[in-house]
Amino acid sequence: AALAAGTGLVVQECVGTPDSEYTAGLIGFGGRCLASITMRRDLRDGNTYRAFPVPDFPHDAMLRRVVEALDVHGPVNLQFRVAKERVKIFEINGRFSGTTLLRGLVGFPEVEMVLRHVLLGEPVTQPRLSTDAVLRHWSETVVPQGRLLVEPVRPNG
Repeated sequence: AALAAGTGLVVQECVGTPDSEYTAGLIGFGGRCLASITMRRDLRDGNTYRAFPVPDFPHDAMLRRVVEALDVHGPVNLQFRVAKERVKIFEINGRFSGTTLLRGLVGFPEVEMVLRHVLLGEPVTQPRLSTDAVLRHWSETVVPQGRLLVEPVRPNG
């Protein structure tokens, strides 16, 4: 029914289950993928709130080939699900992504690796990764009125 409603629609297959969702950070230079990390992730409101490193992920070689085929220069984030033993990539972010910090917490400091390579000419090498889970949460701070350095914008009226 949705397809019959009009033109210009984008249709995307829904594959796998929420338990089969992953995020991967990879670094490519010179047509080669030099380092990578894959983490299974749990989402809440569209954001990763739990991530679990997957050492020796069975599809790492395929993910690296994707990065090499795209001739990535620097960081790239691949988001995907696995269904019937096949990786289905649904998002490619050619940048440091929202899970960059999570990856850094388990031993994949991609910002530092990229900067050291670009600015200092240091080689990018695959780091040894922790298998610790990462839990993301919000933290709020209450600031007494008059103590903010910038006054909040107030609506007219």
